[in-house]
Amino acid sequence: MSHRIAVLVLAGGPLYDQTVEAIRRTWGGQSLPQLDGESAGKGLGAAVEIVRDAEGVPHVFARSERDGWFAMGYSHDDMRVWNPRLERGGLSEADLKSTTFLLWKGHCSVHQRFRPEHVAAFRAEHPDGIVIAHPETSYEVCQLADVVGSTDAIIKAVEAAPAGSTIGVATEIHLVQRLDEETPDKTVVCLDPLICPCSTMFRIDPKHLAWVLENLVAGTVVNRITVDAETAEWAKVALDRMLSLPGTAAVGTPKD
Repeated sequence: MSHRIAVLVLAGGPLYDQTVEAIRRTWGGQSLPQLDGESAGKGLGAAVEIVRDAEGVPHVFARSERDGWFAMGYSHDDMRVWNPRLERGGLSEADLKSTTFLLWKGHCSVHQRFRPEHVAAFRAEHPDGIVIAHPETSYEVCQLADVVGSTDAIIKAVEAAPAGSTIGVATEIHLVQRLDEETPDKTVVCLDPLICPCSTMFRIDPKHLAWVLENLVAGTVVNRITVDAETAEWAKVALDRMLSLPGTAAVGTPKD
């Protein structure tokens, strides 16, 4: 049997105190969320501010998406890994009903090369250095990094770093080299000493892009990829949902 409880959080006073006491009795003295003050959170990359509005709704202000999710209280217990090669993702019915996030079982072969030992070696050589990791690196590497973020976040973090900084980046080598060239007042290095490039991304270069665009202008489609109708339909649904976020436009709908 499931139980639901609705709580009206008031600004204070006798009714608030009575409500809190009733909840404590109902839930056997379990702890309630902290509403005021400061709290130390191990694993955060930077300070996070949580503000509750007049209706008690929390608003999280963080410097990175990772810290934002962390501050919202989501843990590994809220997640399950969905294996597309297994029936029902390899999960039980109970798992599917109880989980908050379903994570697609996949990985990036380049980002998975980065290990905690790489971070330790960098910090030993550069005690004041900055470690930036792509979120596709392992959980252990992300926990040790100073900044964790997407390619765009990595670029912005390097730009924002003080002049003279030495920055170790856990991502594909070509971006690292480009950032080092574009920021001559800083030193940007790859955390992986073996420097393994992404062979797939390496195939995308200005010459091939120009070739494809010139053919399109001439009315010729090169390297066409064709999928079945059902796959195309659901792929468009996924793209539309992603592009419907603020600041984007739906597929096939030009921006104003």
